Amino acid sequence: MTALLLVGLVLGVVLGLPATAVALGFVSRALWTGVRLPDPPPDAKPDQRLSFALRLGFREWLSTLLLIVGWPLGLGNSKPTIDDSSERRPLLLIPGYGHTRSAMRPLQRALAAHKIHSDRWTPPLFSPPRQAAARLVERMRALSAQAGDRRVDVVAFGGGSLLVGEALAADPEIPVGRLIGLGTPWRGSPGAVFWPGAGAPPMLPDRPDLTYWNELLDTVLGRPLPANPDRTDPEPIEVRRVSITSVDDLWVPPPFNKAPPGVLELRLHGLGHVHLLHSKEAHEAVVAALAPDLKPTGSP
Repeated sequence: MTALLLVGLVLGVVLGLPATAVALGFVSRALWTGVRLPDPPPDAKPDQRLSFALRLGFREWLSTLLLIVGWPLGLGNSKPTIDDSSERRPLLLIPGYGHTRSAMRPLQRALAAHKIHSDRWTPPLFSPPRQAAARLVERMRALSAQAGDRRVDVVAFGGGSLLVGEALAADPEIPVGRLIGLGTPWRGSPGAVFWPGAGAPPMLPDRPDLTYWNELLDTVLGRPLPANPDRTDPEPIEVRRVSITSVDDLWVPPPFNKAPPGVLELRLHGLGHVHLLHSKEAHEAVVAALAPDLKPTGSP
């Protein structure tokens, strides 16, 4: 009987924690936006708002459950790896704040299906952005060195994109190629008040750190890179920043996920926040955003 109670308690926590997180996301989003339930896709009927919200909630619950269950599996970091046979730039996947690299595993598998090799990395958990950025600089330089000093493309979830801005503050010459943000709080996230750790407060809206990171990203990545066959950039990089977001994001809702001017942006429907990591539609958008010939006027 004691064993059954213990199992029931564990299951209750494991299943109930993501449900609590999703419910809190719905409530918080309603408070921040003034809209009780997210709008359904444009082609849906107005009376489908509730059924759409229920489907969205289930997707977020399942994705959050998988995120929590897999979290311990990504605590350690392996050595940086690249595909020596690939002509692509090295690719680094960065999870959101407080997450581990296991969160990026579904995307990594989807990229592998398209023969795109990627490296996953867990930032120092709940640490100040400056400390995490110093480690990120080390990781990117290690990947670049393995690839003959080529630039490194980055796909980052949530606040991981802003960590690249702090990395540029630590080392303006880091070899970054293209940055693709998934569910990034470009204008801050009110939900950061619920996050533990020293890295959460700077990601609140209107904080000076957030403004500084965006300015650095715009200064360094706001200009295309021409081809330079004699060095480490044999092909041009016309688009250096792409933002892939969900219009019904529970934790980073519009307008907080709206990309800064000059960023190529794709806004999806029905994918919430955490589900962006598991959605086939979001995965395909990332694959398209990694295309070498991506144009500023195009869309992923």
